[in-house]
Amino acid sequence: MFPACTRTASRSLAGAVLAVVAVLVATTAAAPPGSTHALSAPAPSAAAQSSPVVRDQQGVLRGTAATPRVDFFGRVPYAAPPVGSLRWKAPQRAASWRGVRDASTPSPVCAQTENSNGPRSEAEDCLYLDVWRPDTPAARAGRAPVLYWIFGGGGINGSGSQYQAADLAAETGSVVVTVNHRLGWLGFLALPALGREAADGMSGQYGLMDQIAGLRWLRANARAFGGDPGQVTVAGQSAGGRAVCRLLTVPSARGLFARAIIESGACDAQPLGPAQETGTAFAASAGCADPATAARCLRGKSVGTLLDQPGGPPGTPTVGGALLPLDPRQAIAEGRFTHVPVLVGNTHDENRPYPGIAQPATQDTLTAWVRRGYPQQADEILSLYAGMAPADAAGAIASDPDRVCRAWTIENALAPQTRTYAYEFADSTAPAEAVTPGFAWGAYHTTELEYLFTFTRSDGSQKFLTGLNPAQERLARAMRAQWGAFIATGRPDPRQGPWPAYRPGHPETMQFRLPRSGPTAGFTADHHCDFWNAHGLIHLQ
Repeated sequence: MFPACTRTASRSLAGAVLAVVAVLVATTAAAPPGSTHALSAPAPSAAAQSSPVVRDQQGVLRGTAATPRVDFFGRVPYAAPPVGSLRWKAPQRAASWRGVRDASTPSPVCAQTENSNGPRSEAEDCLYLDVWRPDTPAARAGRAPVLYWIFGGGGINGSGSQYQAADLAAETGSVVVTVNHRLGWLGFLALPALGREAADGMSGQYGLMDQIAGLRWLRANARAFGGDPGQVTVAGQSAGGRAVCRLLTVPSARGLFARAIIESGACDAQPLGPAQETGTAFAASAGCADPATAARCLRGKSVGTLLDQPGGPPGTPTVGGALLPLDPRQAIAEGRFTHVPVLVGNTHDENRPYPGIAQPATQDTLTAWVRRGYPQQADEILSLYAGMAPADAAGAIASDPDRVCRAWTIENALAPQTRTYAYEFADSTAPAEAVTPGFAWGAYHTTELEYLFTFTRSDGSQKFLTGLNPAQERLARAMRAQWGAFIATGRPDPRQGPWPAYRPGHPETMQFRLPRSGPTAGFTADHHCDFWNAHGLIHLQ
């Protein structure tokens, strides 16, 4: 069926499978580094198989059948464990193994404190990825398009295992890869002592290095899982969307992907100087105040000790050096980025649950809240959003100058230089994480993810209160079809109607909504982006 693939369906096949595995192991041991091989033995039909086996450059992996149409391979190492002396080092090549490695369970969650994405984890050995492989002719021939997904969570939490991609893989025919990377202090600590260890003097870029290492692994191993290494789409949401925009501007990432998707993201990085000051204070709080020994001292601390230090951990890499020489916004403005087709978008009510205004909101509490936040523009803002219920107005005022119009600025920056498509997820009835009496959560940040994946917490527990109803599931299938067409061709699905490329000055945005989706030219006016931009109030980071 697939290159380098076989499965067992019953005890009667056990002897044959053991023989095939023995051949695999012998071939793996004899293969030179960097080589790939496919099995010559024919594979059983999809209906008869249940334990898929593949061999990547490191060894043999046995996954599981997620559905009759999709195989799953989890906990696939793409780099060596970043532990001990490799803590705060560039990711190293994953070690090879003999025998058959179990790949039937999801990747471990990288170290993080308890949060809305899941429980606490102290796993430092976490540089793994999960692969969802569809049963299609293209995948059997190693020519399926590939989606490389980077999770959200502010760069301080979240995991690839939250994104169950069986439906997305089956419906789009794409190999879907979800990747983990180092987070928080372990992923983005900037410290002079660490900079002295690097050839370019940089520190604070370890999580970004991991994301690139995963892409390099994919370039070498995609065909083993049915994917075409020349047809990779790098994609992500929130912190993952930010990562995608950075990857567009990373010189060493050129050639590793052919398309990009930025969902509710930004184009940002943090200056090295302030990041080092924060890192130095962190080291002191952890008992490593001596600059001469700070790196060695911190490498001797437990993961739990690092997680429990006061102050918020960083979730953004530093700018500078060979890896990220320019701030991503500057690089894009100067045209110094990878020019590939890009899909960019947001949700309609990005920050609606988060304004910090008491519910139920009243006109008086709304007015007081706006005057505190925008004392100079308060009257004009209240006028622009007049006629909306106070709770709705508060949600829009919290969302529009932040993630919503920030997506608009990214679209306007990219579109003159590369083919760009804009979207907005606008199902106001989308499932929510909680119930606030008298308050509709709307299409807030992350809600589109349930329409693309089965989106859970990192422990597999339910993220939203309800699943999708039949109408929402139809919308979800339409969205997956559009994402799949873009992953395969760099263009939307023409069978679903027009979705023109974005043009500054004459922008059209595809709005995914019920009862029917369609392009709109009213995005800028609906969200008052011109007003927020004229006053310099759009949050670009």
